[in-house]
Amino acid sequence: MDISVGVYHSDVTLTLDVDMNAEELTSAITEALEEQKILKLPGKDGSQLIIPASSLSYVKILKEEQRR
Repeated sequence: MDISVGVYHSDVTLTLDVDMNAEELTSAITEALEEQKILKLPGKDGSQLIIPASSLSYVKILKEEQRR
C-alpha cells in the first residue's frame, strides 16, 4: 500500500510502499499517537520509516493493493 506522510516543520512529504493493510496502518498510527511513541512502518522493499508520533502532521493512503 502506497502512503504519503507529512512531517511538522518540513516541506518534504515522505512516501513509502508499506507492507500493511489500511486497518493495520490505522491501528499502528493510533497507538503511536495515543502513547506518544515512535511509529515504525515497514516498507515492502525492506526499508523502514521511523518517526516520532509527535512529528506526524498527516498520513494519506495513496493506493491500497487488493490482497489475494
